[in-house]
Amino acid sequence: MRFFVKVLHIVVVLICMLLQLTFVGYLNVFHISLDLVMIALIGITLTDGYIYGILAGFFAGLSLI
Repeated sequence: MRFFVKVLHIVVVLICMLLQLTFVGYLNVFHISLDLVMIALIGITLTDGYIYGILAGFFAGLSLI
Protein backbone atom coordinates (compact mmCIF):
# COMPACT_ATOMS: atom_id res chain seq x y z
CA MET A 1 0.00 0.00 0.00
CA ARG A 2 2.84 2.42 0.78
CA PHE A 3 4.39 1.81 -2.64
CA PHE A 4 1.12 2.77 -4.32
CA VAL A 5 1.00 6.01 -2.32
CA LYS A 6 4.58 6.89 -3.33
CA VAL A 7 3.80 6.25 -6.99
CA LEU A 8 0.64 8.33 -6.66
CA HIS A 9 2.68 11.20 -5.23
CA ILE A 10 5.09 11.03 -8.15
CA VAL A 11 2.19 11.10 -10.62
CA VAL A 12 0.62 14.09 -8.85
CA VAL A 13 3.91 16.02 -8.95
CA LEU A 14 4.35 15.22 -12.66
CA ILE A 15 0.81 16.38 -13.44
CA CYS A 16 1.38 19.58 -11.46
CA MET A 17 4.63 20.17 -13.35
CA LEU A 18 2.87 19.72 -16.66
CA LEU A 19 0.09 22.12 -15.67
CA GLN A 20 2.60 24.61 -14.24
CA LEU A 21 4.65 24.74 -17.42
CA THR A 22 1.73 24.88 -19.84
CA PHE A 23 -1.34 26.48 -18.32
CA VAL A 24 -0.79 28.17 -14.97
CA GLY A 25 2.07 30.33 -16.22
CA TYR A 26 -0.45 32.44 -18.10
CA LEU A 27 -2.74 32.99 -15.11
CA ASN A 28 -1.24 36.02 -13.40
CA VAL A 29 -3.75 37.86 -11.26
CA PHE A 30 -2.40 41.21 -10.02
CA HIS A 31 1.10 39.97 -10.95
CA ILE A 32 0.80 36.98 -8.59
CA SER A 33 1.33 33.56 -10.10
CA LEU A 34 0.23 30.20 -8.73
CA ASP A 35 2.87 27.55 -7.98
CA LEU A 36 1.20 24.15 -8.23
CA VAL A 37 4.38 22.16 -7.72
CA MET A 38 5.05 23.87 -4.39
CA ILE A 39 1.49 23.22 -3.24
CA ALA A 40 1.80 19.54 -4.18
CA LEU A 41 5.14 19.23 -2.40
CA ILE A 42 3.75 20.81 0.77
CA GLY A 43 0.93 18.27 0.72
CA ILE A 44 3.36 15.40 0.20
CA THR A 45 5.54 16.65 3.03
CA LEU A 46 2.61 16.95 5.42
CA THR A 47 1.35 13.45 4.68
CA ASP A 48 4.61 11.48 4.37
CA GLY A 49 7.12 13.39 6.45
CA TYR A 50 9.88 15.84 5.86
CA ILE A 51 12.51 13.40 4.55
CA TYR A 52 10.32 12.27 1.65
CA GLY A 53 9.23 15.88 1.09
CA ILE A 54 12.84 17.01 0.84
CA LEU A 55 13.65 14.26 -1.66
CA ALA A 56 10.53 14.94 -3.73
CA GLY A 57 11.26 18.67 -3.74
CA PHE A 58 14.85 18.11 -4.78
CA PHE A 59 13.95 15.94 -7.75
CA ALA A 60 11.00 18.14 -8.74
CA GLY A 61 13.29 21.17 -8.70
CA LEU A 62 15.88 19.40 -10.82
CA SER A 63 13.32 18.37 -13.39
CA LEU A 64 11.77 21.86 -13.64
CA ILE A 65 15.08 23.45 -14.64
